[in-house]
Order: sequence, then C-alpha cells, then structure tokens
Amino acid sequence: MTQFNLRNLLFGSYLPGEDGSYSFGEITGFDQFEKSVSSKIKEHQQLEKSESAAAASKTEDGNDDGGGDNKHLNGGDLSILPIRYSLEIVSHVHRIISTPGGHAVIGGNGGEGRRSVARLAAFMTNHVFFSLPISKQYNRDDWRFDLKRLIRMAGSENKEIVIFIPAVQLLEHAYLMTDVDSLFARGEVPGLFSLEEKHQLNEFVHKHLMKEGGGKVSEMTPSALYEIFIEISRSKLHIVITYNYNHPQIGRMLRKHKSILNEATQLNLKVNIFLKTF
Repeated sequence: MTQFNLRNLLFGSYLPGEDGSYSFGEITGFDQFEKSVSSKIKEHQQLEKSESAAAASKTEDGNDDGGGDNKHLNGGDLSILPIRYSLEIVSHVHRIISTPGGHAVIGGNGGEGRRSVARLAAFMTNHVFFSLPISKQYNRDDWRFDLKRLIRMAGSENKEIVIFIPAVQLLEHAYLMTDVDSLFARGEVPGLFSLEEKHQLNEFVHKHLMKEGGGKVSEMTPSALYEIFIEISRSKLHIVITYNYNHPQIGRMLRKHKSILNEATQLNLKVNIFLKTF
C-alpha cells in the first residue's frame, strides 16, 4: 500500500450509474472523474455567461434590480485548473458537504483557489453556494437577513446550502464569529427569527409532518415544532471556513472556539496550485 494508492481512494456521488442516477460510492476511474469535473466547469461557465447576458439585458431595458437577493448566491468565476491535486480536494470537499450537517475548515496559502474548489464541489451536487460578501457596507443586519433566508431555504425548501466564509472575516466581525459558533454548536442562532417568523416556520413543519402521516402532530408544542425545523435546516446547512497558515491570530481564534474544530472536518493544503494562470 503506497501513498499513491491511498490518494486513489476517492468517494463521491457525482458519477452517474447505468440508470442515470447518482449514488455515493468509490470512484474507480480517475479519468472518468476528471472528465466529469471538466464538464461541470464548462457547464458553470456557460451558466455564468447566460446570467451575465440576462443581467446586461435587464440593465439596457432599465429593469436592473442590482442582482436582488441572489447576487451572492452561486456566482463567481471557476478558475480551476483540473489537475489531479485540485480534483482530489474537490472530491474531499464534496464528500464533506454531502454529509448531513457536514462542515469544513480548510487551511492553506492564498484563498481564491479554496473558494473555487468549494464552489465547484457545491455546484456538482446542486448545492446553493453563498459567498460572504467582502464589503465595508455589509453589516450585521445584512448578514442576519441573508442567514435567515438561507436557513429558510434549507429547512422549508429542501435545499442544501453551502456558506463560504474566509476566517479573516470572522476575526474582523465579532457578531459573525458569535453567530457561526452558535450554528456549529446548536444549529441555530438564538433570537434570529421573530415569534411571527417562527410561527410561519412551524406551519411548514406541521404541514410537512401531516403529509408524512404524523400521529399526534396537533398535540406538539410550538417549541417542539421549531426544534424539528432546526434539525431539518441543520442537516442541510454546510459552512466552509478557509484560513491562511501565515495568520497566527486566526489559529488562536479557531482554537478558542472548540465547537468549530469539533464539528468541522479539517483539510490542510500544503500547496496552492488550483488557479489557472493563463
């Protein structure tokens, strides 16, 4: 058994079977995997072109809404060179975010390569990818608004969500670190939803349980229904945190928040060779 043999042990659910369905299993042919990833990269690029053209058309017609609530969802260029090492990392990240409630902490040098890898892994599994905006105008209210929207999508729309956060932003914004730590530890942020919003979420859970033939749903308390919603959303919410080895403060911050390191799978990248340089 050699290191190369171990590197060949890749698992995922992005290669279709004979019936066209996707099921989790070992990737036995790396060439086939490479073709699948390259195909997804091209598909993503075509999607980006289509969306850019649509946005340009709206601007010309005077109907531009600035991207609305979706401007940070799934967007961004995939500048990945599909060489073996980057494909292995895509496979690892894919496996993590395909696990219910799976989170990742990725350390390395640089950052854009890790962002592209996480985005590609999410795109290959049709996960919604949300990249935290890097802007001085983006504040706590904006974050809470986006977080509520993402949790609703996970808990009531049956969508898998990936939230990408560079650790330096956690270091710069205490409110962000507090909320992320709570998401890792409890799957929720206390006080995020108002009583009226919780009532709406509970209505969804009630209808969902009734469809599944729930026995004594009518006897369940509002708090019990809300806990079920949190469990559903928690299983479909995935946080990917990236950090730079050369930033000592980030290492201390992560060690301080044990819930993150306890709940997340850690990937340590020794080299940063993901990006196309041409």
